[in-house]
Amino acid sequence: SGYGGGLVGTFTVGLIPNAFGLMLAPLGMALFHKAMVGGRGGFLLLAGLAFGLLALSHLVAAFFCAILLAAYPAVFFIRGEKIRPALEREAFIVLLALAVSAAWWVPLAINYGAHGYASTWLGQGFAQMFAALLSGDMIWNKAVTLLGFGGVAVGLFRRDFAGILLVLLAAVVFIPASGILSSALPTNELVSPSSYVRFQGILAILFPMLAALPVEAVAFPRRRHVHG
Repeated sequence: SGYGGGLVGTFTVGLIPNAFGLMLAPLGMALFHKAMVGGRGGFLLLAGLAFGLLALSHLVAAFFCAILLAAYPAVFFIRGEKIRPALEREAFIVLLALAVSAAWWVPLAINYGAHGYASTWLGQGFAQMFAALLSGDMIWNKAVTLLGFGGVAVGLFRRDFAGILLVLLAAVVFIPASGILSSALPTNELVSPSSYVRFQGILAILFPMLAALPVEAVAFPRRRHVHG
């Protein structure tokens, strides 16, 4: 696939670590969510382990972890909930994830000045990328794409935790996925600026999750949502 995942991107281009990160991302999100909303201590350990492995899988996956870590406290703030317990849990997860991935980021930080500017190719423009999104080419098919946009409306209207989080994540990931910031991403000294394609793979995971929101709203109309 040209969108940061799939068999072609994995085995022809050789993006096996990237594919591993894409597969681990939903599990990492689920463990992180469970840990952040008051799950048992074991979920804190599993979430830290998952985020550490995500950071090791691909640099863009590490940036997605950073986006998710920033988005979570923002959702607590939007919903008017106490943010301090969430920050304490998140701090533990971050420290564990840093310990797990230390073999990568410590040498990187020490030798950062040795990296040069990575080469790139001419990627898609914003219009082409958005057209691919609307056509369903990026997100399985048109039905999932349309349901995903419906999920944005449901998430904003219902204002449950998971809905707001998914909308916020998709909105933030959409910016680098569109290629708008490809020349300004901090990945430029480590990987090609065309790495925005990898963010499109993450967006392709988030949209089916958004698509589940309107389906759930119809199937369980009376279900109350506190934390997603």
